[in-house]
Amino acid sequence: VSLPLQYTMRLSLVALVAFICVLGFASAQSSLENVKVERSISLTSNIARHFIDVEVTNTGSRDETEYLIAIPTAKASSLAYLAVGDKDGNQWEVSRQENGVLSRPGVVFYAAKFPTPLASRASINLRIVEAYGGAMRPFPAEIEQTASQLVKYDDDIYFVSPYVSREQRTTVRLASATVKHFSELRPTTRRNDEIIYGKYLNVEAFADEPMNLHFENNTPFATLTDVR
Repeated sequence: VSLPLQYTMRLSLVALVAFICVLGFASAQSSLENVKVERSISLTSNIARHFIDVEVTNTGSRDETEYLIAIPTAKASSLAYLAVGDKDGNQWEVSRQENGVLSRPGVVFYAAKFPTPLASRASINLRIVEAYGGAMRPFPAEIEQTASQLVKYDDDIYFVSPYVSREQRTTVRLASATVKHFSELRPTTRRNDEIIYGKYLNVEAFADEPMNLHFENNTPFATLTDVR
């Protein structure tokens, strides 16, 4: 069955635009690489706090001016705070990237501007701090007054990034050592109220692996909109 010429041209244009967007994204981001990622997730209260230390290197031939942070859309609505800077507490300019050549289904992008352009073959250490409100949900939703509260928390075992990571490790600190369930991806280590994922080597860009946790957390729950 042949399609009308106008409809065929419209489909071709849509495909071309999609291809250019993907090509533009790949070419813009391929020169940065995560050398080492150390992520700590604190679930000791009713707020999920992420502290991510990243060593980044520029493998390309030209200077790079920014580092992109990818927040899965499933978590984006719970994001109450995001800051990027160095370990001394100096914060960098961060801006949300709207639809364009950097768009990708299932991900919201933020760009952190380097203090000075990152030269070819140079490296820099940065710290990302994220806080999520409402990320933990009581399960069961209703309990007797004297019963302990169990919660569920969903995330990614990997630090989802638009860049390849040579090495990643994630440490999750829970509110208690009472754990009903936790996802495993070898190597995974459980130590009382702490779960360690990794280290994982040569993690591809945008790699993701579901993390599902079910544990005791008796912290009173409240609605969080901004922790700044």
